[in-house]
Amino acid sequence: MAVSVCVVCVCWATAVPRISGMLHDIDGLAVILAAVVHDYRHPGVSNNFLISTQSKLAIRYNDMSVLEKFHCAQAFGLMLEPMYNLLGDLGKDKRAHVRFVVIQCVLATDLSYGQQFTNAFKVKVGRGTMKDSVRSVLCRRCCCCCWR
Repeated sequence: MAVSVCVVCVCWATAVPRISGMLHDIDGLAVILAAVVHDYRHPGVSNNFLISTQSKLAIRYNDMSVLEKFHCAQAFGLMLEPMYNLLGDLGKDKRAHVRFVVIQCVLATDLSYGQQFTNAFKVKVGRGTMKDSVRSVLCRRCCCCCWR
């Protein structure tokens, strides 16, 4: 699944000139990484199930985007291992940016917030500005579209 999501994200982000012109290379890396980790260690049940059964994960993440936060925490925890430190060669600022974008992209896959991300995407991309917040929304929307 993660491979097909990566392919779709790359195609979508590079095939649409208005979108590809807004993304920096580091954003592309972040979107691809988010696609890879977006379901990492998925337990096979939904957020609603975890919340309704008062699972340990739901308690840990306060019933909000439980699985999405779990996927991010597990993935970035794994990347603390030297063997899996994919971002180790990036500078501190770039590493922080990639982490931020990955987390935002994975959180955007929580279907309960889908309309919120769609509305933000339409408004900000419609402006045609290059601000970081727009790029962040664009990356999140790319992930939302590709992973549903």
